[in-house]
Amino acid sequence: MSATDGTALPSPPKMQEGAFQLGLLQYCHSSVKKCYDCGKLLKIKGRDGQWHIPPAPNDLVIISAMRRSYWQNGEQKQGQLGNVYFHCHDECVRPMQPAFLPFLVVITSCLQQHLLQAHRQPLTQEFQIEV
Repeated sequence: MSATDGTALPSPPKMQEGAFQLGLLQYCHSSVKKCYDCGKLLKIKGRDGQWHIPPAPNDLVIISAMRRSYWQNGEQKQGQLGNVYFHCHDECVRPMQPAFLPFLVVITSCLQQHLLQAHRQPLTQEFQIEV
């Protein structure tokens, strides 16, 4: 995927368990709507019925991979490994990923060029990540 100016867009990869990557909602799959931990919305449903991406820095997400659990015939089962999305806050990532450490968050060079100052300041404050 690439932008109209020829630069690559930072689409989220298929993540590995225990890996963490910074993402922007506008480059995530359209089905991504809720934080995997707190369950609160990552996107805003407008009066028009459409899902809208909030302004920076609220469009930042931490992407990881987990096996989602589900119930089938009264038995809890584990699904396949798949990407999960969290608010870009330690308190949303750590309960589901206890091994999470902010310095483990990968920020791809492709994504860095799309980060605004409004993104960079919270990353420094929340995770002590200099971008």
